Amino acid sequence: MSVTFTCKRVAAAFRNGDDIIYALGEVTYESNVYPHTRRLCTTFMGKLPQVIKTIFAIAADTCGGDLNSPDRKMTPERYIKSALNALKHPYWLDAEKAINIEENHWNKEVRQRILDTIQERGTEPLLANHYDIPQLNWYVDLPFSNEGKPYGVPCPELGYQPKKSAAIPQVDFGKVLKLRPSTENWFARIDGDGKVIGRAEWKYRIMSEYVSSIWEAELTHPGSYKKLIPAFRDYLRDLPQSDVLCVLDPGTKYYGVDEMIAKYGDGEFLLSSVDQEDLYKIYAALKSVREV
Repeated sequence: MSVTFTCKRVAAAFRNGDDIIYALGEVTYESNVYPHTRRLCTTFMGKLPQVIKTIFAIAADTCGGDLNSPDRKMTPERYIKSALNALKHPYWLDAEKAINIEENHWNKEVRQRILDTIQERGTEPLLANHYDIPQLNWYVDLPFSNEGKPYGVPCPELGYQPKKSAAIPQVDFGKVLKLRPSTENWFARIDGDGKVIGRAEWKYRIMSEYVSSIWEAELTHPGSYKKLIPAFRDYLRDLPQSDVLCVLDPGTKYYGVDEMIAKYGDGEFLLSSVDQEDLYKIYAALKSVREV
């Protein structure tokens, strides 16, 4: 399986009226593409809240190893810290730069959608007017080399430098239950009514969902991710296994659902009564669970 290795995070910015617009950049290479040529790509462009949301969403990809660092020690906390450090020290991005969208065989639909949006708006095709068009970041060059070395002008006055918060916010993530392992431990995230949020997942997926969900805490309690993420990791590690009453969802499209309902019924049944070889099918079709 290919892994994306992330080598450096960078940021650029410009002022647009009362708003500061940030552009995130990342130097990466793919593990299974040789030679390992590093390239800079613009991952997102927008106002601070959506930029923070994007940082946490990308950091979540480190939980399962899809995104890693060359030393293979990348964690969500490390990724977020480096990205926020880049936001502290952005480089100037020309807001009056004309948008130039080159055509490639793989992006014809995206390119046309962007061009249509610009035409519909009726304003000049400048970055300041259209930075918020989805996927426009694909076509925005940042003032950095492919190694992430800056060749532009720093603009520290536009940097994101919040005062760190000592308080730890409450995060509404639902309740997490640790279920019987099949090949690995499984976890279910449930709401107040016992309904499964999403589906039962392996630990790294639950961890990933948590990381991506706490981005707003950075805005209200800057720096709180440094305590929230390790605390949740420890919580999952120490969580005792639960026996639960399960209900399956007949509308689930996964293979074997009808077979499992025929075998265990369409009402509640104990997870401990399930044959080991059926667990992965049960977890794919869980609708709700209730602790015994």
